Amino acid sequence: ARRPAGDLVMLDTLAHEEDIPVSFLGKIFQSLARAGLVRSARGSGGGFSLVRPAGEISVLEVIEAIEGPVALTRCLDEQTG
Repeated sequence: ARRPAGDLVMLDTLAHEEDIPVSFLGKIFQSLARAGLVRSARGSGGGFSLVRPAGEISVLEVIEAIEGPVALTRCLDEQTG
């Protein structure tokens, strides 16, 4: 999101910058790609980029891409505090 629109970045670079294991980041990006939030380009100039500007992608979209649909559940415990 901090990069210019359409800028491609490799997973290795992101993993290093954010101090995240490449294998873990790869799984996250697979989910984001399946959800249509990022696109990937193969080859020597390849990498990942956002499909839309970052300001148009909600946190809910990202969470649901990784975790699945979010459903709110009412607490069944009648005791409070």
